[in-house]
Amino acid sequence: MFSTYLEHVSSFSVVFPLLLVLFSGKEHLKDPILLMLGILLLASSFSDAGSYVLNEMGRSNITLVNSYFITQFLVLSYIYCRVIPNKKVVYAGLILFSIFFIINTLFIEPFTEYQGWTRFAGGIMLVGFAFMNSFHLLREPDNVIPFFERLIGWINLAVVVYFLSNLFLFGVSEFLFTQLDPETARKYWSFHNCVNILKNAVFAIGIYYTMRKGADRTTLIMKGISERIDELYDSALDEIVKKVK
Repeated sequence: MFSTYLEHVSSFSVVFPLLLVLFSGKEHLKDPILLMLGILLLASSFSDAGSYVLNEMGRSNITLVNSYFITQFLVLSYIYCRVIPNKKVVYAGLILFSIFFIINTLFIEPFTEYQGWTRFAGGIMLVGFAFMNSFHLLREPDNVIPFFERLIGWINLAVVVYFLSNLFLFGVSEFLFTQLDPETARKYWSFHNCVNILKNAVFAIGIYYTMRKGADRTTLIMKGISERIDELYDSALDEIVKKVK
């Protein structure tokens, strides 16, 4: 029962940071890092919703969750390609990951099976990117924006927390899902769900503080929501007027 509850909380934990992105305002959405993070959160919500539907239909969701991980890896790699000065490192990581993914899919873990080793390799690379960018930010002069007033600083924290915590689970996932009974496997996987909740909480905190630093954050959030509602109302009104004409 508790593991099932954690699964639901983990799935819904993406909603709050996603809403913060959607209501952050047009000006903030011009930031490519925030935009890509929003795309990542949207992909996560679609993956969770799709997995639930497939499970209810009695069908496997493995292909969907594998596809989400590849999307997650590519989106985060794109973000790091924008913020890491030595882009050749990111390109090299993408090439190595692509080679490993192809070999792993063809000879070890088919795409129709849970690809734990793909996650293990991708997680190590993303943690490496996060540490590289963090060291770069911390070495900058003192007169620039502090580490945790940058969205990328919070993304680095979320990436390190999530992937470092789950590397062991990714490495033993084949044993977990093939040798243990489903209920026992779900109990072990509860650790992943807890870390996923923490990751989304870090994303939410990072979006909240970095997009509204130096201002009354609550007021700005309510203003953003109000502006978005007004835009939707005006758009709907325009459509009605066009149809009447």
